[in-house]
Amino acid sequence: SLPTHPFSQDLREPYESSILQPNAIETRRWVKNRGRREQMERERKRDTYTHMH
Repeated sequence: SLPTHPFSQDLREPYESSILQPNAIETRRWVKNRGRREQMERERKRDTYTHMH
């Protein structure tokens, strides 16, 4: 059960990752690293796809 206004509780951290990453700076870095990992995964998939054809 989520609070009615999850972002009004603490604007510094997203409510879903506040338990895993209580520090806002850590959360931002974690999200950035995750985004970079996903981009690398996408590029690697695209490379394999291109090599297959």
